[in-house]
Amino acid sequence: MDASGGMHRILRAWVEDQEAFGVEDLPAGELGRNPAETAATEEPALGAPLAAVGYALCLLRLLDSRHRDAVLACFVPVGRMALTAYVLHGAVFTLVYMPFGLDLLGILGPAASFALALALYAALTRFAQLWLARYRFGPLEYLWRWATYGVRPPLHLVNRGAGS
Repeated sequence: MDASGGMHRILRAWVEDQEAFGVEDLPAGELGRNPAETAATEEPALGAPLAAVGYALCLLRLLDSRHRDAVLACFVPVGRMALTAYVLHGAVFTLVYMPFGLDLLGILGPAASFALALALYAALTRFAQLWLARYRFGPLEYLWRWATYGVRPPLHLVNRGAGS
């Protein structure tokens, strides 16, 4: 028996033992399908690669224009607070999509999700601008530095007008 036959037998036993593994309502015919045959019979998905190329071309066009500095400047505050932005982004979308939050998974379509992501990025960018106007690091970056170096780093910016 070859390796694929053994794997198929293990998979079949796993599916048949639904109670032990909690598998319910397996779509009919899913177990016996060969992924290579499935991929050959389904329509090729061109949307995602074309969108990626389009985004890349738009970014290159912006970076090659006179607006380059303004485009790059919008990424700086969030980049300086990347850990904080990452955690906040995850927390917000978890609350939006999961059942213990708003439970909008499957309700919001791709366009609404994209608009929500852009709005959240804009809000995180503004939050980062306001925070970094007063403090050296983002809140989680501050805690990370403190834990890494074992010494509490200065958080507030030095008043530039007083000592000069």
